[in-house]
Amino acid sequence: MAAEEPLVQAFRCQRCGAPLDVTPETIIAICKYCGYPNVLTTNLPEEEASSIRVVPTLPEKTIIEKAMERTRRDPDLKGIADKIRWRKPYGLYIPFYTATVSLDLEYWMRLRVRYVENIRRGNRWETRTYSRILDVSGKVSLKDEKIPILARKGVHGFSVRAMGLHYINRHPDSMPLEDLDWRKYGLNTLSAEFSRSDAEDIALEVGLNRLKAKAYEEAVSRARGWRGRVVNVNVLMRRYKLDIKELSIEPLTLVPYWRLTYEFRGGIYRYYMSGWDGEVVIAEEPVLPKHRIAYLLGGIGGGGLSSIGAVMAAMAQTHTTTFLGAFLFVAGALLSYTMGKKILATVRVESPYCSTGSVEEEIEKIFEKAETLFDMVSSGPIIVGGEF
Repeated sequence: MAAEEPLVQAFRCQRCGAPLDVTPETIIAICKYCGYPNVLTTNLPEEEASSIRVVPTLPEKTIIEKAMERTRRDPDLKGIADKIRWRKPYGLYIPFYTATVSLDLEYWMRLRVRYVENIRRGNRWETRTYSRILDVSGKVSLKDEKIPILARKGVHGFSVRAMGLHYINRHPDSMPLEDLDWRKYGLNTLSAEFSRSDAEDIALEVGLNRLKAKAYEEAVSRARGWRGRVVNVNVLMRRYKLDIKELSIEPLTLVPYWRLTYEFRGGIYRYYMSGWDGEVVIAEEPVLPKHRIAYLLGGIGGGGLSSIGAVMAAMAQTHTTTFLGAFLFVAGALLSYTMGKKILATVRVESPYCSTGSVEEEIEKIFEKAETLFDMVSSGPIIVGGEF
C-alpha cells in the first residue's frame, strides 16, 4: 500500500539538511545547526523570490542612541530627557516595492461653474450670481514619479505612509538576502502578500489618481480666470486618455522599521524609526503644560475672531463685508474647536512627512499585525534618563 503524502510541507536546510523552524511569514530561515540563511519561496514566484533584497539595519544599541540624541535636540523634550524611561525597541523588516512611473493624461471636462460678482451701481453695491457651462481640456503629466508600495494588505496606516516616503526620499543601499549576516542583523520579517505584477497595477492606479486630481485642479484654476468669484464647480462630463511612458518596478526590498516606546509620568509614547539611518519618521510626544497654555490662548483667540466676524456680518453695509465677517466667524469657530481638542489630548504627533491629524487609530497598524504573527512581547523599561 502506497504511503500517504504528508499534509504539512517540511522545510530543511539547503546546506546540512536539518529541519527548519518556519511560519507562513518566514522569508529567511536561519539553520540553528549550521547557521546557513535559507531563502524560502512560499509566497512569491520563484524567480521573484530569488531577487529579493534587504536594507541592513543598525544595531539595537545604535537605534536607542539615535532616539536619545533626537530627544536631547528636541525643543520640547530636551527639558524632560532625564525623566524619560526607555523600553526595549522592536524591529521589523517590512516588504516594499518601488515603482517609477511616467504618465501623460489628456483630459476634457464640462463644468458648471457658479460665480458671485459684486457690482457697484451709483452709491450701492449689488451682488449678482450666475452660472456658466465651460468646456476645459488639457494635458497633465507625471515624470519619473517614485511611488512606494507596501506589499501587504490591510496595514496601510499613518506610520507606513511616513516610512514609505522616507524610504523613497533616501533610497538606501540594499543587498541580496543571503549576503546579510542574519545572526547579527536579522529581524522578524513580514513577507509579501502580492507579486510584482500586482505592484504594477497599484502603481498605475496611484499614478492615475494623482493625475486625475491634478487635472481637476487645473480645470478649476482655468474656470477661476473668468470674471467674478467662483463659489461652486460641478463636473458634468469628463473624458480621459492615458499614455503610459514608463512603468517599472524595482525588486522587492525588505526595509527595517523600528518602534521604540518610552514612558513619562505614567504616559506611554512611541518613536517610529527607519532602521538604516535611525531617523525618527513619527514621534509621539507628551502634551506639556506650556502646550496647553498655547492651546488655551489659541482657543481664546479663535473665540475673539468669531466675535469680530459676527459683529462685522451684523453691521455690514456691503455684501463683501458680510462675506468677510462670515468667514472670520467660521474660521474663529474652527480654531477654537481645534484648540479645545488639543487641550484635552495627552499625545502630540510630529512627522516631517505627513499631516498629523487624528492618526492615533492608524499609527500602529504595521506593528499590530506583527504582534499577531510573531507574539511580540514588550519588555519593561531598560534605560532611565539620558544614559545608555
